[in-house]
Amino acid sequence: MREKIFSRISLTALTIIAIVTGILASLINDVIASAILQMLKLNIKDYILESQLLLSPILYLLLRRYLPKKIMSFPARPTLFGARYAFILTLLTALIFYLNGGIGKGIVSFRILLTIAGVFSISFAEEIIFRGVILEKFRERKKRMTGLLITSMLWSMAHLFNANFNPFSYINTFMFGIIIGGLFLKDENLSGATAFHFVWNLMLFNVFGFTLSGINAGFSIFRPNLPEVQGLLWGGGYGPEGSIIVTMLLLLPAIRVIKRELAISDVFMKQNTNGKKV
Repeated sequence: MREKIFSRISLTALTIIAIVTGILASLINDVIASAILQMLKLNIKDYILESQLLLSPILYLLLRRYLPKKIMSFPARPTLFGARYAFILTLLTALIFYLNGGIGKGIVSFRILLTIAGVFSISFAEEIIFRGVILEKFRERKKRMTGLLITSMLWSMAHLFNANFNPFSYINTFMFGIIIGGLFLKDENLSGATAFHFVWNLMLFNVFGFTLSGINAGFSIFRPNLPEVQGLLWGGGYGPEGSIIVTMLLLLPAIRVIKRELAISDVFMKQNTNGKKV
């Protein structure tokens, strides 16, 4: 019983630290990011998609020897579940945003195929690193919940240099990491997590035309008719992922994942306790 209480307190403290650290970092990141990018004379928007088309293939070739084959498999059932899950959430998001400002026609050209390929490459690469490598190491050591929190924090921190990052951007990305990490832990491979991540980005960016993580959608099927300046309710310049609306949509799924992982952690703890008594 003491171990269970101590474990819950530790995980709660870790969650609070992760969220507070991210919020503080998001409040000062504009100054730091601007200074670094200005020093390097780079405009991150010009490099974020097309320049990363080969990112996931390169990572895959470098890491395939070190990752279990099961992790890199893509069975149909979890893949379709992850895709459907993201489709429903993005559809709800788009519906709420479109009701606020209406819907317009986007810009479609051959280049949209490049951006879609770039979206997939980034999604798969991030899943390989954060879930396939880092979270998998925690899973192997039966530290699933700890790994889920740490990888979600690291993944959120990795978005700090994105344009117009705000505290809700961090919180939403953190919960997004919880949900995707939960899919990875449930399936024990990258299928559902990658499908969810890719469909989420694809729908918001290339279909509905929203700003995605601070990156403007140059090519999309539709385009929202929203005011240029929006408050945190609508995400501002970061897009829906920095909005309070998406916070509310992701909160319940994230809590469900945490409750499931806490229950699994309790089972592991009982097994260890029984093993010690023997």
